[in-house]
Amino acid sequence: MPLLNEAQIINMANKLPVVSASAIQILSLIDNPRTSRNQIVEIFKSDESLFAECFKQANSAAVSSMREY
Repeated sequence: MPLLNEAQIINMANKLPVVSASAIQILSLIDNPRTSRNQIVEIFKSDESLFAECFKQANSAAVSSMREY
């Protein structure tokens, strides 16, 4: 594989998805058995866009499971 130049690296980096600080915080807490649901809920309540995206994904899964194939 040829080496990438600076412009190619920057172009690839710009295409990476943005992960919110709240999502990172939730991921760090979720594996801890001492983390309560309320702690997770408080983080979701503080980040409207994260909540909206999770709600959208949850609804999408719920709707798709109701379809007949």
